[in-house]
Amino acid sequence: MAINSEFSQLFARYIEGKLNQQELLTFFMLADQEGMQDELTKLVEEEMTAGTPRYSLEPSEKQEILNYIFQSTDATAVEPIRRHYPLWKRIAIAASVFFTLGTGMYFYSRYSVDQQQLVYLKEMKPGKNSATLTLGDGSIIALNDAGKGQLAEQAGVSIMKAENGALTYKVHSKTGKSMLNTLSTAKGEQFKVILPDGSQVWLNAASSIKYPTVFANGKSRKVTLKGEAYFEVTKDKAHPFVVETNLQEVEVLGTHFNINSYPEEPAVKTTLLEGAVKVTSLKEGAAQKTALLKPGYQAQLTANGIAIKEVNTAVAVDWTKGKFIFEQESLSSILTKISRWYNIDIEYQNESLKQVTFTGTLSRSEQVDKVLSKLELTDEVKFKIAEGKIIVSPK
Repeated sequence: MAINSEFSQLFARYIEGKLNQQELLTFFMLADQEGMQDELTKLVEEEMTAGTPRYSLEPSEKQEILNYIFQSTDATAVEPIRRHYPLWKRIAIAASVFFTLGTGMYFYSRYSVDQQQLVYLKEMKPGKNSATLTLGDGSIIALNDAGKGQLAEQAGVSIMKAENGALTYKVHSKTGKSMLNTLSTAKGEQFKVILPDGSQVWLNAASSIKYPTVFANGKSRKVTLKGEAYFEVTKDKAHPFVVETNLQEVEVLGTHFNINSYPEEPAVKTTLLEGAVKVTSLKEGAAQKTALLKPGYQAQLTANGIAIKEVNTAVAVDWTKGKFIFEQESLSSILTKISRWYNIDIEYQNESLKQVTFTGTLSRSEQVDKVLSKLELTDEVKFKIAEGKIIVSPK
């Protein structure tokens, strides 16, 4: 395969330390593609067993490399290795660790990671499907611990956890008493709920949504959102669906849209994928109070009112697809998202770094060190993980 030939050549030049920045970026991008793990493992093994005076390893050295790898995952208890390996051997170690254990080739090839830092990395796992449900009577259900099936029943409404893990409602009587439920996620959590009317809501990290257990008794289907959520609303012309945040109200009949209303963000962003919505500002003194959105457009509410902007909707809903997608996005905005998803604090050694912009796509399922290593490939910033936080400094 052509890609394997290119990858082999890049690997050989990487071992010799001859890759320029563009070639280095290409090498890591290729290495991260599906199916390339076996190719790299083969190349590493060839380097480690070539038998030439330059590349051959003594049995004791091979064992030390294995010990290093085991140490990185707590597979066995060993002392940290202090031997200074030639560059090619250190790369071989890092490559083996990266693809067999997923701990980040670029990270380990550039840093000496002590035991405490390994502890931090293991704690900083990607977010998971988890949430807390607060019922109308104040009782609380931890949804990550709850099994499948019925969780509770209130005033003729059954609350269940479906086989796919989503929270669902079954209304037995339309005349039953409606009670307010609140679904909340912490940092590092996300969750899906299917509301009593069949509307689907994906709740992002550090967010909450409050909604009634019965919609039919009211003129509208009103919910209250804090943070970020993606909605696919069931059509019901007699009962418009309304999402209220602290600064705006969004009214729809049936549509797909995303609302980002985190209080630390500079604007409340409503992005429409399908249908039509009306955005109304609840902010006093706003120049523009209402706006109608068409698919492919985003309403940005700031102190100056509502501005409408055509956008790539994939960027707005990237989190629902398990991705981080950036288009000339500031490092400050990117690391805020990373902070929420990995539940980790950020510290800048130079405030000007917040304005550095990036374009690219990363997976939300990767370990945080791997995500950061790819941002470092731009040669703009560098990261250090210490004491449970990411420290950002210039290259």
